[in-house]
Formats: sequence, C-alpha cells, structure tokens
Amino acid sequence: MRRFHHFVLGLLGLLLLSSCGEDSGFTEPVDIPVGNVIVTNLISDSPELTVFSPSQLVGQLHYTISSGIQVVTPQVPVEFRVLHYVNDNQVTLMSPSITVDIDHVQNVILSGTMAAPTTIFADNAPPDFADGSTDALFQFVNATTSVDSMSVTLTNPQADTQSAVVANGEVSSLLTTTGGEGLQIEVRDSATDDLLWSSGDFAFSALTVREFILIDYFGPGDEAVKMFTVNDLTFFSNEQLDIAVRLANTIPDRGPIDISVDDTVVASNLAFGEFTDYVTIPAGTNDFSVSTFGDSEDIIFTSTRIMIAGYFHTFAATGSGDTNSGSISVDNKRPIPSHAQFQLTNLAVSTTSVDVFLLKSGEAITETMPVSVGLTPSSFFAIEFDPGSFDLVVTTNNTEDVLFGPQRLDFEANQIYELILTDAEGGGAPMQAIYLDGF
Repeated sequence: MRRFHHFVLGLLGLLLLSSCGEDSGFTEPVDIPVGNVIVTNLISDSPELTVFSPSQLVGQLHYTISSGIQVVTPQVPVEFRVLHYVNDNQVTLMSPSITVDIDHVQNVILSGTMAAPTTIFADNAPPDFADGSTDALFQFVNATTSVDSMSVTLTNPQADTQSAVVANGEVSSLLTTTGGEGLQIEVRDSATDDLLWSSGDFAFSALTVREFILIDYFGPGDEAVKMFTVNDLTFFSNEQLDIAVRLANTIPDRGPIDISVDDTVVASNLAFGEFTDYVTIPAGTNDFSVSTFGDSEDIIFTSTRIMIAGYFHTFAATGSGDTNSGSISVDNKRPIPSHAQFQLTNLAVSTTSVDVFLLKSGEAITETMPVSVGLTPSSFFAIEFDPGSFDLVVTTNNTEDVLFGPQRLDFEANQIYELILTDAEGGGAPMQAIYLDGF
C-alpha cells in the first residue's frame, strides 16, 4: 500500500508541475552569471601557500602548483587571502582583490619573492572558435624574478611565426596559431639577446587555450629560467634542459658494482652504501645496466627509464639475492629561506611498509602523527617544516615496533636534506641510513 501511495503522490506532483508550466505567470529558470578563478603559486622562494576565498579553501599550493577552478560572483571585487606558516602560526602574505568578468577565466599568478610578493592577472574570455577551426590560442607571461623583459618567438610549420616582447610581471595579448605538431618556442633576453630557454618540438592541440609562463628554474645546467604551462609540467617534453642523475648502491648482499647508462660506465667500484656526485646524461629514454665490478658480462639487472629533462634524480640499485632492480627518485633543489626540507627514500627491501616520525625533544611516537605513513620499499616522500632538531624514528606500519632510531638530526632553514633507508650490510635488520645532501 505504501508503494501505491508514493506513486499517486508522484503523479499528482507531475500534474501540478505541468499545470504550473502552462500558467502565463511561470518564469523559466535563468543561468546565474559566474566568473572563474585559478590561483597559481610561482613565488620562487615560497613554502607551501594556503589560499582562501571568502567562502572556502582554494588550495594548498607548492611552487608551480595551481588550484582548481573557483567560481566567484563576476564583476564584483573578491578578496582572496594567501597564508603561510611560521612556527606553526598562520601569517597572511597577501590579500589580492580579484574582479572577473562574466564567464571569463582568470589565472591569479602569485609571483615575486616572499619578501616582495606580487600578483599577475592573466584573464581570458571564453574562446569562440568557428566550426571546423584548427586554431589554438595562447599568451605569454613573464613571472621570473630575474628577466626584466623577454622576447619570445613561436614557430609553427603549419602557420606564421608569432612573436611578443613581455616585460617582467606582464602578460602578452592573446595570440593565435594553428594546432599541430612540431611547434617550437624560443625565449631571449630583450636587452642582451641571450638565449634563455628553448622548448624543442612540442604539440599544441587545436581548439585549446594555453598560458606559456616563464618562471625561475632550479634544475641542472646553467639556465636560470624555464617555461611551463599550468597543470602540465611535462608539456615541453623535449625542452633543451639537462638531466642530472646520482648513482647509489643499496644492494646489501653483493660486492661492489658498476653502473652504465646507455653503454657508458658512469659509476665504477661502487660499494654498498656509496653514491656518486650528479652526472649529466642524455634526455629521453635511458638504458641502465648494473653489473659486478670489473665484469661487464656479469649483469645483475638492466632497467630502461624515461628521465625528465630539467630535474635532478637519484638512481639506486636495490634488492637482494637474485631479485634486484633500480629505484628512481626526483630530487628537489629549490631552497626555501624560511624552512628546512627533508626527503627520505625507503630502500630497506626486507621491510613491507614503514611509518616515519620526526619527534621533538621528549616526544614519543604515541603523542604525535607520523610525517609519512605506509612508506613501501622504493618509495619516497618530501616535506618542509620550521627548522630545528628532531629525532628520526621509523616503525613498522601501524605499530610501535621501532626499526630505526631515535636518531637526532639538526635541520637548518634554507637547506635541503636527503636520506636513504637500507637494510644492514649482508641483508635484513638492523635498518641503516645513507646520509646524502645537507647532512
């Protein structure tokens, strides 16, 4: 009976709605106009920034990270707040006022330095591509701290060359090209004509809109700047930047090893726990081969990896017995003057997963949360925090079973610290640490 009653009520509701629709006083719903905002953190020395709109959290943004689209009331100034943490206290860095037109998308680019932050507003109306169009739209942004003015040229085998001169903190006009492959961008210093950055070939899809933003660069090589596009850090996959890799031996139950990259020996007689300085290798796909020291025929394992141009990496030979492989981490080299940074890689293959704690003096693992939970072998994490002295403790995941530590570590601001956990020489417990940068 209850089902029947609900069905009758549903029919009555439909009849009432139908009668309302026929009433001359019925008004069709209208679209509410909106504006759209994206916030991008390009402050070159910033820690993680927390951004709020008047109504909600916009995002927690590390360098080069953008928020999702925030819907705001158009044509009305809206104040956003940008915060960071100092000694566990929130501090307001800036409060930009943002006004967006109806249906526009505005990228609010936080740029400059922590001592002198500023904003760049890159505003775009909704694109109006004609039927069958192969056009693509783009604009250039100069968000560096070092380039007063850049001269940018985009070449396209399918269309005319486009050029722009963009002063620091400015945005070019919206430019048009034809979507396709084989495009290239070249950036020069307007004053000296020195080449600052080159994209190599890239593809640009038709019917899309892109912002190409010149930013400060912290990777290998002599370059000080690079270009990127929002939410796609590998868009320029052929950019003309170096790849740097450091080699490490974390295989606990073998003798010294040799490591070759693309048939060239780059590390020789590398004992357990040892690592090299960074070396430059070709961009693209790289073949790593790990063999017994002095015997290139006794190959322990091979590994083919695609390395990311413009980044530092650590390649570690890991495993035990006859099960060996290569582990790669991406190493951050961008210092933060107000914070210490710490990266830890778990290459202790006898473990399943571990929790990592950084404890203040006198603090117990039962009194605080781990900085990393369930870190499996060949995984790594990176954090930033106020400088100080902490005890590093590693436990089996979700237990109080201590595998390593407490080991007292001193962290200073503006420094980056890297550490690898391994098994003991010969294999198994006790867990050991290889101290890399910063220590």
